[in-house]
Amino acid sequence: MLLGDNVRVKVGSGSDLQIYHNGTNSFLSGGNAHALKILSGNFRVRNAADTENILNGVENGAVELYYDNSKKLETDSIGVKLEDNNHVSFGTGSDFKIHFDGSHAYLD
Repeated sequence: MLLGDNVRVKVGSGSDLQIYHNGTNSFLSGGNAHALKILSGNFRVRNAADTENILNGVENGAVELYYDNSKKLETDSIGVKLEDNNHVSFGTGSDFKIHFDGSHAYLD
């Protein structure tokens, strides 16, 4: 079945869940007053070509965030961690940074 742009697939007695494409962007909408829950033991968001990670989440495990398919941040059992040679920036102009090179920590 092929549906044209701006045609919505609606599910639920109040048409709460909607899937559609407006010619530019694609949408999965859970409605204004309802949560949109994605239930999975492993959750992956990848680029359109399925060649790069964007976000990974594992039940009872880490959540990982990627930039250009390079892991930048992940959660672990005690909090949040960064890979060596990455930094955390604060402020509108990123004018305060914390950096760790694998041996030394720096404040910029």
